[in-house]
Amino acid sequence: MLTEDIIGSIAERAKRNNPAMPEDYIASDGFLHCGKCGEQKECAIDAGGKEIIVRCLCRCGAEARKQTAEDAFRKLNEERRADWLCGYEGMTFDNSTGNPSMFFAEKFIHRWTDILENGLSFTLSGAVGCGKTYAAASIANELLDRGYRVWMVSTVNLLDRMFDEADIIRNRLATFELVVLDDFGAERNTEYAAEKMFQIIDDRMRSRLPTIITTNIDITQPTDNLTYQRIFSRLNGEAPQFRCKGGDLRADRGREKRQFANEILKS
Repeated sequence: MLTEDIIGSIAERAKRNNPAMPEDYIASDGFLHCGKCGEQKECAIDAGGKEIIVRCLCRCGAEARKQTAEDAFRKLNEERRADWLCGYEGMTFDNSTGNPSMFFAEKFIHRWTDILENGLSFTLSGAVGCGKTYAAASIANELLDRGYRVWMVSTVNLLDRMFDEADIIRNRLATFELVVLDDFGAERNTEYAAEKMFQIIDDRMRSRLPTIITTNIDITQPTDNLTYQRIFSRLNGEAPQFRCKGGDLRADRGREKRQFANEILKS
C-alpha cells in the first residue's frame, strides 16, 4: 500500500508538471498523446499488481525541458562569469588573434584533467603586453563553460577586497578548482601585502588546488625582499614558470588603431 501511495503521489506531481494541452488527444490505445509530435504523454506502470496511469514526456516535451535546463545553465553561467571573471569575460579562445601565449593556454586545456587530478600550478611570466593575462583568462572562460568553478582576480583587487569580502574570498580560494591570480607583483610593496600573497599561494599549493599566477617578474631572479623570496621559492618549487615570448601586443594594437585613425582623418 505504501508503494502504491508513493507512486500515486509521484503520478499526481507528474500530471501537474506535464499538463494536457488543448491540442492533445486520446488515441486508440487509450492513452493521452501529444497534439504536436503525436507521441504518448501517458503510460501504464505496475504498482504492486495494480496498474497506474502516469504522465510521461513526449519528444517535444523532452526537448522543451532540455531547452529550459540549458537556458537556466546558460543564465547561471553568465551570472557566474560576471562575478567570478569580472573584467576578463571577453578574453576567450574564439576572440584571440595573434597571441603567442595562447600556446600555453591550449596545452593547459588539453591536459586539464591531468592538471586537476595532480593539483598542478603554473607561473605565467613575461614582459608587459605579451598576452599572458589574455591566455590565462581564456583558460578561465573555457573551464567555466565546462562547469568548473573558476575565479580570476588581480592581486591588487584581491588584497583590496580582503577585509570586506573575507568569507567569500576564503571560500573561493579553498574550494574552486582553478584560481588565477593576475598581475602578481603589481600590489603595494608592503610587508602585509607580501605576507598575504604568500599565505594565499601557500594555502593553494598545500591543498593541491590548481593555480595560475601571471606576473611581469622573472621568479627565477633573486630579490631583496625576504617574504617575496619565500614566495618565489614556493612558486619555483610548486608552480613552474612558463615564459611568454613576443612583444607588446597592446602597443601593436595601438599602432594599428593610430594608423586607422590617421587614414580616417586623411580621407
